[in-house]
Amino acid sequence: MVNVGNNRNIPKLIAAFLIRHKIVSLLFLNTSRKGHTAYSGKPRIVTESTGKVTRSEFCPFGVSPSGGAKQGMTTRNPAGKHVMIPLMIKPLLLFPLLLAFSSATRAESSSSQLTGTLHSPQHLTRLVAVDRQSADPLKTSAENPKDPFLYEANLDPATGKFSIPNLLPSHSYDLIAWTTDTHGQTTRWEGVNMDYHRPINPASPLTDADRSWLENFVKDMPSFYDKSRVLHMAADHQHATLLVELTRTRDFHSEKGGKGGEIIYRAELWYFENLFGGWNKDKNTEKVLVRWRGNGTDLPKNWQFLPQLGALSPSDTPLKISLPDSPDPQNGLAAP
Repeated sequence: MVNVGNNRNIPKLIAAFLIRHKIVSLLFLNTSRKGHTAYSGKPRIVTESTGKVTRSEFCPFGVSPSGGAKQGMTTRNPAGKHVMIPLMIKPLLLFPLLLAFSSATRAESSSSQLTGTLHSPQHLTRLVAVDRQSADPLKTSAENPKDPFLYEANLDPATGKFSIPNLLPSHSYDLIAWTTDTHGQTTRWEGVNMDYHRPINPASPLTDADRSWLENFVKDMPSFYDKSRVLHMAADHQHATLLVELTRTRDFHSEKGGKGGEIIYRAELWYFENLFGGWNKDKNTEKVLVRWRGNGTDLPKNWQFLPQLGALSPSDTPLKISLPDSPDPQNGLAAP
């Protein structure tokens, strides 16, 4: 129900009234004489009412499917009388619709940004938001990433206050932050969305046997990668989301120049479901967050993945997020 006491809702109420009482369809009829619409050769919506029955037809050339003449269908109200909207009145009737649209646009734009404070014991150097649905993981995994779906933050490094404008209200974003410690060592802190890939109903808690099976599946699964492990797990007894770290350190056939020494590093989200008493990996649902390839000496020493930086939607409420004191091997790459 719409709250009439809110001034923002008044244009919406007027627009709803116009639509409910079939006035909107009359606004787009180009009346030339009483009871008829002028033929312009353009598509139009024609409304015909007989008695208590009202029907609307789409006439692509001004001709009704029921056999109306070229000049279009006659528009009548439920009483059977002709209806004409004077040309001077039409703009006045359209005004509430335009006002409602502009009001909705203003309300949407006010919540199309992320704002808040990012607390860090290290010096903040950069902060961005990434739209995982559209961004290229290869581009966002670069040392200095640039991508059309990577949104730069207005950041105050001293206080940690930030704002990231021009976001879509209905989207979810992950934050990526860069910090530098007193020794000049850089750490990349990457947000990750640990939600399941589709809506689910909560189930009973995850058991130790469930956790052991999922971790062993990732660790022992034969693959191209020689190192694989679970960084984060969000699960119950029925569904599980795993952030998996994959590394290829052995020589492989397609190495550039054939000299060896290249490493492939990836971070992916895998999804599992417990069906009929056994866990199964959901096929074709993996999401690649990081895809890095290069010389092993160029691989970032500190690359951390944090759920608290992920799955953030634009809101008028400022965020308050804190980064760990130092990199942790359980969260990803961490220099010894």
